[in-house]
Amino acid sequence: MLEQHYNFGGLATWFKRRGGHVFDVFDPDGRYLGPVHLPFSLSASPAPILRNGVLWGISRDELDVVSIVRARVLKSPEVSG
Repeated sequence: MLEQHYNFGGLATWFKRRGGHVFDVFDPDGRYLGPVHLPFSLSASPAPILRNGVLWGISRDELDVVSIVRARVLKSPEVSG
C-alpha cells in the first residue's frame, strides 16, 4: 500500500513506498522511470515542487520541526530517454 502520491505538473508521478524515503517515479505515459532515494522525509502538504532537476519540499523531523529541503534529481544511467 502506498502512503503518498505526488504529481509534478504532468512531468512525472511519484509514489512513496511505505516505511522509507523511496519514491517510484513514472512518466506521463505511465512508464516506470525508476526509484528515487531521498535522505530526508518529504511532507505531502504543501506539495513538493520539481523544477529544472531540483526537488524542493518541506520536511519534518521527529520533533515536528519544519525544514525546507532541496535535492538534485539525477537521471540514472540505466534509464533511457
